[in-house]
Formats: sequence, structure tokens, C-alpha cells
Amino acid sequence: MLLATSCGNKPGTGDQPTITVSILPQEYFVSRIAGDLFRINVMIPPGASPATYEPTPAQLASLSKTDLYLKMGYTGFEMAWMDKLRSANQQMTIVNLSEGLQLITEATMHGDPVDHGNAELHGDTDLHGASEEHAPGEEHAHYHGGTEEHSTTDAHGDMEVHRSMGEHTAEEETENSDVHGTMDTRNASEAHSDQDDHGHHHGGIDPHTWLSPKNVKIIARNIHNAMSAAYPEHKEVFAANLDEFLRELDSLDSSIAHEMKELSSRAFFTYHPSLSYFARDYNLAQYPLELGGKSPSAAHMKKMIDTGREKRIGVVFLQMQFDQKNAEVLAKEIGAEIVQINPLDPEWYDQMLFISGKLKENLQ
Repeated sequence: MLLATSCGNKPGTGDQPTITVSILPQEYFVSRIAGDLFRINVMIPPGASPATYEPTPAQLASLSKTDLYLKMGYTGFEMAWMDKLRSANQQMTIVNLSEGLQLITEATMHGDPVDHGNAELHGDTDLHGASEEHAPGEEHAHYHGGTEEHSTTDAHGDMEVHRSMGEHTAEEETENSDVHGTMDTRNASEAHSDQDDHGHHHGGIDPHTWLSPKNVKIIARNIHNAMSAAYPEHKEVFAANLDEFLRELDSLDSSIAHEMKELSSRAFFTYHPSLSYFARDYNLAQYPLELGGKSPSAAHMKKMIDTGREKRIGVVFLQMQFDQKNAEVLAKEIGAEIVQINPLDPEWYDQMLFISGKLKENLQ
């Protein structure tokens, strides 16, 4: 990774410019592109839930020092608080890192694997444009037929035009309610979602976009483009770091794909459906215990026990903040291992290897 020193902002000093992100894995992604040039401010602290966390007054005040906010896209925190965050600093540029991703709706988060041979879903989608939301009065946007577009720099310094997400103007799509239905192929600029009091998106968008090496390739490009536009004096450093990071992501993706290809069973349980994008990437079936953000009913538990036995499911993934009792009952009934995972692990790369390793170990 290339490191550079800004003339007016030396690394390790309080004079560093600040970039703000929502969740801890983003800190890892941004640092891979930015090196040590910037201070990275994470809004949701360790142990807190992106579905329910509320920013403190001190955090809102700290946004006055941020030029650039890189939002993940669809977390409950962002959906509930983004207007408030924006009002804390009207000059702050907000970029949606999920722009260009093929999104999954909650209706298709679980069930048997679908046919993922479609290159649009599983190809290395080379969509570089992250949506930017500029402060009032900035003349970066052009409108063509009602669609806002911005010019940014792609991964190699060339200029390109991309479509802005338009959080409050996206058209509502009809949702597929069949749990075994077709994968939603909307990209982030076309998505619209509703959330319940848990911050999850029933019939809307699965927010866990970062738990996918394929997605993170696009997320990394979006970070590069946003930072190159905001800090063009460092674009060569950003480009070199992006290239290195993409090589590592390609290697990770290939390694996991090879491991998953050899599995005799392709299904796993999660308490909370956080691994939908991972499952899509590697043609696996995720079966969540919770339904609509709520604890499973007795009928659903019976159905999951029957499913686990039928499909020889050997692992139940559980996040620490969720109820362990039902997961323990299920694991005992089907002879599966309970594995604690952390989707918000700041060491994102290691977490991906841990998850794939546990799948390989338990689904042989």
C-alpha cells in the first residue's frame, strides 16, 4: 500500500482531514484506499447495532469537521438518521457506497439456491459510479430527463458520468414475496425500501452488502472515485492502493469460490439473515431462524429442524447480539455446530476467511 503525506495535513496529527463512515468494516475498506492520509470517523461504535443505534449529540457536532461521508447504503441507522446527519453539516458530501451493486430484497434472502449463472449477477460488475449528494448551491450536477448525473474519476483517473441514487426520489418497485423467488437484480440507483422498528427492510433491501468479496470490489472502486473527486491531489496514491486491494479481493474471491465448489451440502442456517450476498456469490442456501426481525415461532422452528435434517445442514451462524436459545435448540436437534460470527468485524478480510472456513469444515 502506498502512503503519502499531505503538505498541510501530516499523517498522525490532528490536522488530518476527516472522512466519516457508518460501520467498522468501512474503516478497513477506506484505509486500504486512503492509506494514512486521513482520520476515519466511524459513527456506530463496536458492539452497537446498525439497526437501532442513535448518534450522540457529540457525534452530530463532530460532523462539522467532515468533508466526506461515505455511507454504506441501506443500514437502519442510515435510513433513519441520514437527513439529520446531513443537516449537521450542509457542506458535507455524502456518497452511497452501494451504488452499482445488484441488490437483494428481503423476500429473496433465503431458500434454496437459485440459478446464478447469469453474468449480470455473478460477473465482476465494473460499475464505477458512486452517487454523491452535494451541498446546496454546488454546481456539480447536471440533469437529463429528470435524472441527476455527476462526473467522477474512474479507477484509472479517467472521467465518467454516473447516475445519482436520489434517496428521496427513487421509484418504488413491486417486491417479490415468494421466498424461493427470482433474485432481485435492481441496482442501488433503482432501489426503494421501507423499514420496521428494528431498522430492517421487510420486502425491501438487504443492507448487508459488504459481506461479499464481489460487492466489495465495487465498493472499493466507489471509495476510490469519491476520494479522487474530493482530494484530486492524492489520486495517484488512491489508484495504486485500489489496484493492490482489488488484486487481494480477486484472490480472496477465487479462494472462497474454490472451497465452496467442493461442498457436498450447500445450505446453512443463520439466526439473522446477514449472509445473503455471500450465499448468492457462491451458490449457497441461507436459512434464517428469525422471521421479519422477530424470534421464530414454534411452527417455524419445526420447519427449520425438518429442513436441517433433510439437507444435512451442519452449521448455525449466530451474531452475539441475537438470542442464542433457539439456535441452541436447532443445533442440538440436527447435530450442527453453532458458530459465532461478527458481520461488523473491523478485520473484514479475516472474517470472510473465518466464515468460509467454517462452511468448508461443517458442510463437507
